Amino acid sequence: MDIKTLRQIAEIFTSASLTELEITEGELNIKMKRESSAQPSAVQTVPSPIYNDPQTSPSAADIPVISAGHSDGATDIRSPLAGVFYVSASPELPPYAKVGSRVKKGDILCIIEAMKVMNEINAEQDGEIVEVCASNEELVEYNQTLFRIR
Repeated sequence: MDIKTLRQIAEIFTSASLTELEITEGELNIKMKRESSAQPSAVQTVPSPIYNDPQTSPSAADIPVISAGHSDGATDIRSPLAGVFYVSASPELPPYAKVGSRVKKGDILCIIEAMKVMNEINAEQDGEIVEVCASNEELVEYNQTLFRIR
């Protein structure tokens, strides 16, 4: 995880008024806890590669959607970042994906707004949406299940 992503996480932590946050990614473990102050009181990290070259640093859009399989053949589509979940580009438009929708790899499933940036979340595989696990305009966390697809 690069420093830009760490800063984004800290800003989301602060702006969302969270009191505690823990993220584990491989060997990296980040814990943030807010006491009575407006700033995170502690940030603990395990060593991870630091990207010094902005051209080789991954952006938030490059973070892969993490998925997990189930015994019923369904796969969880998880949020690659914390932010606000939107089912469509605007309230007047129909949802990108709903239960029963057939999607193809690359189709937009939803949008997650983080730090005033709209991040499209795309399907990682072809399939049918069997469950939508987040509500429109709900604050979702990193690695939270958004959809189940089979």
